[in-house]
Amino acid sequence: MAQRTAIRGRQLGHGLNHLVVVTDGPPDTDVHTILAQHPQVSLVVTNDAWWGDDYIETLNGRQRVAANLVRVACAEVGNIDWLFFLDGDEVALLDLDVLRQVPAEAPAVRLWPLESVAQHSSDAGRVFKRLLTKRELRSLRRAGLLERANNARFFHGHVSGKVGIRPRPDTRLGVHAAEDDRGNKLEAYEDAALRHLHFESPTFDEFVRKWTALAASGPPPAMRDRRAEVLRAFPDVQNVDDPAVADDRLRSLYDDFVLEDTDALDAFGVLERIEVSVPTWTPTPMPSQVLIELEHQIHRHEQLPKRLFLPATRTTEFVAARRAVEVQKATGEAAS
Repeated sequence: MAQRTAIRGRQLGHGLNHLVVVTDGPPDTDVHTILAQHPQVSLVVTNDAWWGDDYIETLNGRQRVAANLVRVACAEVGNIDWLFFLDGDEVALLDLDVLRQVPAEAPAVRLWPLESVAQHSSDAGRVFKRLLTKRELRSLRRAGLLERANNARFFHGHVSGKVGIRPRPDTRLGVHAAEDDRGNKLEAYEDAALRHLHFESPTFDEFVRKWTALAASGPPPAMRDRRAEVLRAFPDVQNVDDPAVADDRLRSLYDDFVLEDTDALDAFGVLERIEVSVPTWTPTPMPSQVLIELEHQIHRHEQLPKRLFLPATRTTEFVAARRAVEVQKATGEAAS
């Protein structure tokens, strides 16, 4: 799930960049080896032993647990200015100068999405749609390129973007929003230079990989009508015995629900081309003592019941529960 997750930015002065990769189950052996050896990656493998008796059935729930475990660890370390929560098919586009100018009282920033255009082309994965104005949406509808004049129909994936937060004990990470410890959504600072790329099925192979994983991820997440239709179709296709027939049905799903007319959209001026593989800056590695403390805090908090990291848990409740677990552990170790 981590083949694309990354951060790109324009470095002005010093910039630190560290990636905590949390896998939803054991990762591919080659992926595990690459990530485990990377000096700027901390790897968290959420296998059955990691969850214990506290496994969360829904994918969104597991994402929130992982994000807030890392958030608590970062808050304990201190010296970490921003924490961004990205899926494995997303890349953050950040301007560090803009981040430095975010008012100190702002607890969060929003990254607006650019979604990859689905196509059969060597250009796949380099062409992105941006959110459109009402006038642009109506123009696309009149041209027959859009059924409804809204961005939720124009984009296949989410339109609300992702957030970055200042890692604090009383700030929670949701999948698409920041919250306080009472569940109230926090206002996020916005700037046109803070965006992220969402590789939402840019190719047929990525389409199959993504939706196969979603179909096996647990109870179906809430989805818009067309996406829900694709998800419902996947188990039936996967049960087809003839591989050629299954492949043909999957390609029909991709062509009918996802594939886009890149040339026509390009003519309306609503696309951007971004070469993700070209580095735009070289981050400074996190100081070793900070990295050691971060990984220590991650490991420390991995020992706690995972439901404590759901956003609904208030700070006072979390601290009390953590203290009780650590006292119980210390008492047990002393007795042995």
